[in-house]
Amino acid sequence: MSLSTMALSTRLQFNKTDEHNNATDLAEMGVTYYQTEVNSLIPQATSNAQKNSTNFCTELTNLSNQKLSSQTSIKSVDGTNSYQIIAPSITCTDPTKVTLTFSSKGITANDSVTLKGTFTISGSSGSSRVGQTLPSTSSFSTQAGDVSINGNRNFLCSTSTYFKSFTSNGKVKLTVNSDAYFGSLTMNGNSSVLVKGNAYFNYLIMNGTPGYIEVDGDAIFINPPIKQNTSICIKGNIYKVDSATHMLVNYTNYTNYFTNICSSSITTWQLNPDSGINVQY
Repeated sequence: MSLSTMALSTRLQFNKTDEHNNATDLAEMGVTYYQTEVNSLIPQATSNAQKNSTNFCTELTNLSNQKLSSQTSIKSVDGTNSYQIIAPSITCTDPTKVTLTFSSKGITANDSVTLKGTFTISGSSGSSRVGQTLPSTSSFSTQAGDVSINGNRNFLCSTSTYFKSFTSNGKVKLTVNSDAYFGSLTMNGNSSVLVKGNAYFNYLIMNGTPGYIEVDGDAIFINPPIKQNTSICIKGNIYKVDSATHMLVNYTNYTNYFTNICSSSITTWQLNPDSGINVQY
């Protein structure tokens, strides 16, 4: 009787282990399914960001929300076996990375297993200034020195220009048709600055009525902008100068100081199957 009881108990344990393994396999199928779904959305989100002048994360979130019901529905595999994606969410704390968190549940007739997963989608522009140093101010064609403009006036620079300081008071419009380096840029009132190349900001101060800054190239910040919650249009990449190395690094937390209302030049986004997928068992 003892041997019979032990044999029965062992067989039940084997069956339970098989059920658990099957449920785990089903949960892994769910991860693979969701990976395919996300990969199918990346090209469309990239295209929509460029077309709508928004950003990749916003467009990916919109597309994911549109397909949420189909993504999270229970997928039958065979009889009572199935899997389901649970509560996917998207976060965008880094301008070059988008993180998706989710759970995948594998379901059998007598057991279920839930895996927690993270997908990290990385973006790149194909060319990076990370590791570079600031150019010498003497390399700029025009040395504008200290400039202060009052009233409703336009100011045009056709070549790369270094401003020791530029202060606008009133409805002033500054246009630089090349690169611009601002030792300090102070915008008082409803003024605007357009840089058609790269822009370097040592100090940026925006006072009173919100002004407007547009940079068609990359924007490099030596110090954070002084006024928070400012909207700036930066079409290139965004960098800051590392205080220790004095080299350029990606400005990952610029949203603490301003909002980029234009789409970045980042054109390539991918979910790397080796480094971008993390699953917890």
